[in-house]
Amino acid sequence: ASSTSSDGRSSFSNYGKCTDIFAPGSQITSAWKGDEKASKTISGTSMATPHVAGVAAVLLEKHKHDKSAAQAELFSLAVANKINNPMGTPNLLLQVPLYTGPPTPPTPAPTSPPTNAPATVCVDKFCPHFSPSIFGPPIPDDKLIAAPIGVSTEVPDLCSRSKQNFKGQFVIVERGGCMFFTKVENAEKQGAVAVAIAMTTSGSPFPPNYYGNDKVGIPSMMVSKKDGDDLRKREGEVAYIGSPSVTAKPTPPTLPP
Repeated sequence: ASSTSSDGRSSFSNYGKCTDIFAPGSQITSAWKGDEKASKTISGTSMATPHVAGVAAVLLEKHKHDKSAAQAELFSLAVANKINNPMGTPNLLLQVPLYTGPPTPPTPAPTSPPTNAPATVCVDKFCPHFSPSIFGPPIPDDKLIAAPIGVSTEVPDLCSRSKQNFKGQFVIVERGGCMFFTKVENAEKQGAVAVAIAMTTSGSPFPPNYYGNDKVGIPSMMVSKKDGDDLRKREGEVAYIGSPSVTAKPTPPTLPP
C-alpha cells in the first residue's frame, strides 16, 4: 500500500487484508524515460513497490539469499501503527535497515615494478664510460650479455669485412673511415654480439648515429680512446654488458680457436 509524506494512506492506494505493508508512494521523484538524466515526480503504488523491493534486495544480500530470513527481518523492521486510516491494511510502515553491506576492503597500494640499475659494460672491476648508439637495440637494462672481448685487428676500423671470427664476442673497432652503422653491421655478420667503437683522438664519446633505414640486431656504443685501449689490452677477458642488478651472471661462450 502507498503512504504519503505525512504518514497517511494515499487516497489512490489499495487497502485491506490482501496488502502487507505501507511504503512511500505519493509525490516520489525518480528516474524517467527520455535521457540518462531525466527524472519525474509521480504518485502510485508503482512507486511504493520499488521501495519495498529495494529493502528486500538489501536484506537478501545480508542473509545470503535466504528469502525467509530476509522477509522476516523486513517485517520486523517496519514501524507499527504509524499510518493514519489504514482501512484494514496491516499498519506497518517500511523501514530501511541500517545494514550497508559487507565492509569495503582497503585498496592495496599499487606495487611499482622493480627498477633496474642503468646498464653498464664491465670487465672484472673495469667499467668504461660509454655512449650507446641511437640505432640498433639498446644496451639491455634487464639482463646481462656475457661476451669475451674481441679486437678487430685485420681491419681495425671494420669498414669492410675481414676473415676474423667474432662469434659471441664483444668487438672493439676503431672510429673513422665509414659510417658507424657499417662497422656494427660487419661485426654482426662476423658473429659479434655487441660492438664498442673506440675514438682515435682524445675527447668524450658521443652516441653513434645513423639515418638510414637498414637495421642491425646487436647493441653498440662509443668509448673514449683511453678506454678503447684498455679494452684491447683485455682481449679474451669476459665483458658483462647490461644491468648490474642481474646477480646471476650468464656463462660466456667459448672463444673460437
